This record gives sequence, C-alpha cells and structure tokens, in this order.
Amino acid sequence: MNLRGKKILKESSASCLALSLTPSRAAGFTPNQRKKLSKKLKDESPYVSNWLNFMDGKYNVSTRFFKYGETFLHLYTRSGSRFRRLHFNVTLSNSFLDKLSKEDDFEKFVEITALDKNLKKVQKSLLKFDSTHTQSTLARFYIALIKIMANKSKKALADLDYVAANDFFQLERDKAIFWKYLITNEPSLLQTLYRSTDLNIYTLYAAEKLGKEPLGIYRPNFKQTNPLAVRENDPFVWTQILVQSQDATPQEACEILPNFESKNNLSIYSFFLERCSNYALHPYIMPYAKETKKMKVSKKAFLYALARQESRLIAGGLSHVYAQGMMQIMPFVSKAIAKQKRQKIQPQTMFDVSKNISYAKHHLKHLYRKLKHPLLIAYGYNQGIGSLRRNILKKGYFKNRFKYDPFLSMELHPFAETRNYGKKVLANYVVYSKLLGESISIRSLFESLK
Repeated sequence: MNLRGKKILKESSASCLALSLTPSRAAGFTPNQRKKLSKKLKDESPYVSNWLNFMDGKYNVSTRFFKYGETFLHLYTRSGSRFRRLHFNVTLSNSFLDKLSKEDDFEKFVEITALDKNLKKVQKSLLKFDSTHTQSTLARFYIALIKIMANKSKKALADLDYVAANDFFQLERDKAIFWKYLITNEPSLLQTLYRSTDLNIYTLYAAEKLGKEPLGIYRPNFKQTNPLAVRENDPFVWTQILVQSQDATPQEACEILPNFESKNNLSIYSFFLERCSNYALHPYIMPYAKETKKMKVSKKAFLYALARQESRLIAGGLSHVYAQGMMQIMPFVSKAIAKQKRQKIQPQTMFDVSKNISYAKHHLKHLYRKLKHPLLIAYGYNQGIGSLRRNILKKGYFKNRFKYDPFLSMELHPFAETRNYGKKVLANYVVYSKLLGESISIRSLFESLK
C-alpha cells in the first residue's frame, strides 16, 4: 500500500498493484503507463482497471461517464488538483449532475469544486443545477457559496434556508443563518442566532451586535480536591473514560458528573457537564494557575483557547496521530523544541502539564511573531506555518479578495479540519479574554482580518 512511483510500475503482483494504486498516484504516470497498468489489473481488479482507462482521452465527460457516475466522482475527488483542473474542468449537463447527486461522493465533489477557483466550468454547471435534487446539507451550503461568489447571493438563500432547517449540527445551522444575515441584513436573524444553544463566532457576533451577554457560558471552579480523583495526566486512564462514555446519554452523563466534582478533576467534570446539558452549557475552565501565572492576559486567553479546542484541557489527551497532552503537541515538534532547549525528553514527558505548557509557549512565540492575528495563529498551530503560507497567505486570502471577506476566505480554507478549528479557537479566545477581564470585540477581530 505504500508503493510509490517506479516501484508501482515494476510491481508484478496484480493484487499488490490493486492495493497500491490510487487516482492521485496514477495521475503521476503517462497515459501509456496507465494503459499497461489497466491491462495487468483487468482480471484481478476490474474496478481499478476501469477507472485507470477512464483517466485518459478527449471526450465529453457527461456522455462518457453517464453510466459510471461513481467512477467519475472517484477520480474527481481523489486524483489531485492538478489532474482535476487539466482533465475535469468541463461543462457538466444537468442530467449528469442529477445522476451524480445520488452518489455518496457528491457532497465532496461540490466542496472541492467550490474551494478551487480554477474549476470555473464545473462551478458554472452547478449554478444551473437544481440543488433541491440533493438532500446533503454540505452540498447545499457549498452550492450556496458558489452562487455567492458568482454574485448571485439572492439565489443562495434557498440553499441556506435548507441548511439552517436540516443540518444535524447546531454550528452548521448557525453558519447558514449568519450567511443569510450577511446577504439580507435582516435584524430578526441576529435574534435567531442569539437564541442558539451553541456558542460560536456567529452567536458571539449576534450577541455583540445586539448588546447582550452571550448565553450558556459557565465557569465551574471547585475549591476542594479529592484524594481519590483520577489522574487527568494519565493517557491510559483518560482513554478508558473516553471509550466507556462515548455513547453516554445526557442523563447518564449527569449521573457520572458527581464523581468528578473536585479541583483536580475539573477538566473531566467539564467534559461531562457539556454532555449532561446536551451542549447548552459551555464550561470554560482555567486550571494550572501556577503554570500560567506570569503570562499576559492576551497570551493566557489564547493558550486556554487552543487547549480547550485541542483537548478540553485534559492533561492526558492523546490523539490518533499521537499528539500529546493538554496542548496536543506532536512528538516531532516536542523533540525539536527539546533540542532547542537542550533538554532530554521521554515519551511520557508531554503528559506533564508544566512541560506541555512550556513547550507550547515556546512553539507559539514563533507563530506570534510571524502571524499576529489570533485566527491565523490558530491556523498555524493546527496546520503548520509552512502550509499556511503556501495555501493561504501567498494566495491572497483575507486581503479583500472576496465581497464578503473575511467570512468567505474563512469558508474557502482548503483544509476542513483547520477551517473549523480556527473558528472554534477564535470563539474560545473571545470568551476567555472576557473572563480574564480584557473583553475583545469579535467584530474588530473580523475587521482586522481584511
């Protein structure tokens, strides 16, 4: 599965070829090489052989792929931006788009199309497509964005209405309502946002515009400690709690809560409190006063904002890619920082809160110096500053590139994880700043992004 380049071409086993070949890898070969690979796989894997054949040739995409909509989407969503722009930036018929809308990969197809300004022909095709043919709220939102970018904002309202009424997540419903407000400037939409049970950049904006306090913010702050409390910095203990409670109902979470009512289990208590309240209460805790005592308020607020999004401030947090501790520091980052500090670290070092915070502060110094704005710093912390420069800063995002900036730039960030991460950290930053006595206007943060 890890074979690359020439090693794939030299592989004699058809079953190994079928495992190693992906559209993005096949895109790096010549048409003749793809043809040979297709022949090798004809008997072993007809599906892979088939999509290899479909990667080449000049043809009407809608006609050639009409019977193979799944194959088209497989190639479009997985062959890489360069190949996609070269071969698939074509006009698609409404009947073909209607067929595609029944496939699982359709929403990914729409998202990729909306995020890439070089796919103009496909975007124009989607402008003519009857979006009511898809029930995907993600697809409807990105079709709305395509309409907005084409200066057809009014036509986007029906799609945004659909998302606001049907998306599973309150955050996504709030986002759609916010975009309706940007387009219509209808004051009642601010009231709707303000009454949301979620706390996000959109509801904070509404509260600020209405001159009201955001709803649901709660700061649990126990004085007592519990000698029998679980060790929050033990990744094995925390993972066990997480696995055992992942399907807990709000009622079950409420029953668990009393077990963690202590200063030394504040993070786990807050985790279950959110579930107990069915996510209507938003606990913002500030433990580890000793480790953050000398920090400026703005830096402290941002550190907590990151930690809340990274791990819910759980010292024993461990991600599936082995990011460690409260600040979820990757092993290669902690090793690099240890080298700079001339320190030795062990695999468990980042579960020590004081070390974890110290290393995070060291890492953030560089980001503060280079990026300035909290949203961009959050992006840099999540995706890396090199990737941020290549994919965002050098491409003119947040430079009044779009009519609805900075909000459109925020939605067009090419990486979904970082896109959502940045918004959540920004909301956390505004709340923590307020709790620490230095209120920050979220509207001023938006303005300073332009």
